[in-house]
Amino acid sequence: MTTLDTERILMNQKFRTRLRQLLDETGQSQRSLAQTLGVSGSVISKYLSDPNKDALFHNVARIAQHFDVSPEWLGGMTDERTPFKQGDITGIYFRLSSFGKEELYHYGQYLLSREASVEEEGGGYSPGPRPRRPVAASREPESVTVESAALKVIPKVADFAVMVRGGAMEPLIRDGSVVFAKDQGSVEDGDIVVAEVDGKLSCRKYHVKGRRVELHPVNPLFKPITKYQSIKILGKVII
Repeated sequence: MTTLDTERILMNQKFRTRLRQLLDETGQSQRSLAQTLGVSGSVISKYLSDPNKDALFHNVARIAQHFDVSPEWLGGMTDERTPFKQGDITGIYFRLSSFGKEELYHYGQYLLSREASVEEEGGGYSPGPRPRRPVAASREPESVTVESAALKVIPKVADFAVMVRGGAMEPLIRDGSVVFAKDQGSVEDGDIVVAEVDGKLSCRKYHVKGRRVELHPVNPLFKPITKYQSIKILGKVII
């Protein structure tokens, strides 16, 4: 087990303990907290019971704001309990759009994994320059290619990397971007995934309509993938 894995387990343990502590202190139920955050009750339940459930930064920040404690304390990064402050990185976070919040979270994960890679491997992954075109100009066919040999280091938190071509996920994931994914077939509604659809790879948002899986783009110029013969979720995009 790496140092990064050990720290992650410890931080998750502190987060679970402190979240339960805040619920007990305020007498608030898991259900009411879930309603306040706009998430399902199962999300809070997993946060409290599943040691492998990583809390998303935006949920940690919103919970911290709700209980007036710092995200750093709630997330287990420090043992000093202080009030919530809008003037630090969380203040910037809450002024971002939903796209910006998600991009900041993924970039933060990348920076953490890159620091660990530099410490352990003596170097980090450094993507080359890529074109940055307006969202409306992205009408190229979408394609996703698995990248492995071309990467110097794949972060410890990921299992594989893919290069996303086309504008379906812009501006969140730009054309030519390399993203990192965790090898898992079980994902939640709204997660960004890498999927194999009729033999071709695709990177989009996972949604379930009734009993049918749909893959939705971020860019409104692209249509959701709703018709297919076969689909397999290969992994969840984490960075």
